[in-house]
Amino acid sequence: MLRLLVQECGTDATVFSAIRARAGKGKTFPCYQREGVFSAGGRLAAIGGSRHDPQPAQLKGDRVLVMLAAVLCTTAAGWAYSRFLAEPQRLWGRMDHDRNTHYLAGLRLGLDLRHGRLIDALLDVHRLRTWPPLHPLLVAATTCLAGADYRWAVLPNVAAWGASIWLMFLIARRVSPSAGTLAGTAAAFWMLTSPAHRAFACDLMLESLGTMLTLLAVHSYLAARARGQGMSRMLALSLTLLFYAKYNYWLLALAAVASCEAARHRALLRGLAASGNVAGLGRWLARQWRRPLSWMCGVLAAMCAGSLVLGPEPRVVWGDLRLGGMNQNLWHLAFLALVARIAVHWREEGAQLWRRLPPGSRVFALWHVVPSAAWFLLPKRLGYFVWYLSPENGPNSEGGWLAALNYYWACAQDDYHVTAWTLAAAASLALAAFWCLPKLRPGAGVLLALLVLGTVLAAKHPNRKSRFLHTWLPAAWAAAGAGLASLASGAGRGGYAQQAAGWCAVAALWALGSRHLADRPAVPDSGNWPFESSLAVSRQWLPWLREGEPHAIFANLPVEDFATWTYLAAFPSRHPPEVVKRLMGPHPSITSQRFEHWLQTTNVQRLVYLDVHPASPLYFPGFALYRQVGELLEHQTVFRRSRRVSLEPWHCTISLWERAPPSPTRSAAVPVSPHRYVSP
Repeated sequence: MLRLLVQECGTDATVFSAIRARAGKGKTFPCYQREGVFSAGGRLAAIGGSRHDPQPAQLKGDRVLVMLAAVLCTTAAGWAYSRFLAEPQRLWGRMDHDRNTHYLAGLRLGLDLRHGRLIDALLDVHRLRTWPPLHPLLVAATTCLAGADYRWAVLPNVAAWGASIWLMFLIARRVSPSAGTLAGTAAAFWMLTSPAHRAFACDLMLESLGTMLTLLAVHSYLAARARGQGMSRMLALSLTLLFYAKYNYWLLALAAVASCEAARHRALLRGLAASGNVAGLGRWLARQWRRPLSWMCGVLAAMCAGSLVLGPEPRVVWGDLRLGGMNQNLWHLAFLALVARIAVHWREEGAQLWRRLPPGSRVFALWHVVPSAAWFLLPKRLGYFVWYLSPENGPNSEGGWLAALNYYWACAQDDYHVTAWTLAAAASLALAAFWCLPKLRPGAGVLLALLVLGTVLAAKHPNRKSRFLHTWLPAAWAAAGAGLASLASGAGRGGYAQQAAGWCAVAALWALGSRHLADRPAVPDSGNWPFESSLAVSRQWLPWLREGEPHAIFANLPVEDFATWTYLAAFPSRHPPEVVKRLMGPHPSITSQRFEHWLQTTNVQRLVYLDVHPASPLYFPGFALYRQVGELLEHQTVFRRSRRVSLEPWHCTISLWERAPPSPTRSAAVPVSPHRYVSP
């Protein structure tokens, strides 16, 4: 949109002169030159460019070096994957981890495609709301080729990690005005040795894919700036892929690019704001009073804003109208009204605006805005998008900014750096790079923007996890590589000596840090469980089940995703088992009634029940209501317990319940009293 403003000014010499006169009080802009509209010449904003490099940046070196770096990164990815294959079961620890959900989404979609169940595949895509579909599609591709094997399903993330190392090398090399290979080698060191990045590389989480696409967007922006542009097709495409990978990572990358573009054109924006066409805006607003679709969009937008202000609990605002909560249908209706309004008035307003767009903005709209907005046409996508990015998404922390900063600093030290001195070196060199930011190549400020925005938004959000550092902390590593190259690129007689000292520093980094590569990374948010895998629990009950029969797997904890994907891996051609999640109600009496109705209507022949003791390493608090399921099983007569096994290392009990033979004297089911079961 910034390019649209520039293009409009460039197409009207009168408006251009008026803006220059108002913004500069009758004088021309001192820091810009007229070349078309504005050029990158002169001293740009520190965050946007460099006075020492007004022309598009041309990196030193040849393609052989870049290809050699790609080969080395591919080798590193293969080495990490081979180490994972030695003990793949250690990936599965807690049964409530998000990786169970991510793998189940891709596995379910892949199995339906593999066996030709196209309708079920469409329903699988319809279920993807909280997380977008890119990672499930990649996992589904591995399932179609290799079957239900999680050892193959981690390959997209392994490839993404190898590509991330290579992109780190290219980004640091591109932003450095000299000694770019030294900068890239240093930046790749931190990515390669990071315990968290190595752990997530052989995982089913979304972090490795999000990091690779974030770095791809950063590199695409730097390449576009080197050509004297701000937008490019590759930047738009990388942001689109990042949007369909994970929403919060997309928001960080988009905000970083937008802030750099705004800073690059800040003088122009001030001029446009000073000479804004208030009369034209007033005429446009006056026309909206006579358009019902505009009224509808305004009312629905106000209701959506009110639901955000009122918070998660619905409240009565007028009559029977309730606002608050997620309001999925309200958000979807508001977006559909906006699309309808644009479509109806496209010839009158949209087509004229589209013709004024410069080529770069048109490319960005076609390759990013339109594909991303198309996802919100599906029901409930926009509501989940807003909820996922809002503070209502899983608050799990206490304390303010200082507590958040202390937490993430500890995570950066313990999970993302092999030793404390590597963190200190990265922080010091990154500060050196940001101090001399105007001397770096155009667009280098995107690293600072990504780091600052990531720090602020992560500290502000009440949901804190170590892995939230994953995509924006590499910006500091790329800046650290550029900082080392800047310190090593001295002029005059000391230049060669400083470069030699820089290469010695990089060699020392690799010599001291690479020995930690032999350590198997184990960070809280990733896999690599420090003891025996939880798959030992599912291996106990899977032999009890018979292929071709309907089954149910219940537990006293919400482990439905874990139970479902392990079942589908063992019986890939069957439909998933029934789980207790849909029977759980907000009150014990409702759960009892649902359970009794399920007993009389289900065709399940065998039921597995998992009872996890609070002392078990698999136990997680907050779901005491699920213990009611065990009580209901003990009091029913439709199923009889035939087996029971205790797993002492896990402090859990697994029991098999088989359908009892029909009894001619068995009376009809009587509705359960609401007060028969009390809350645990």
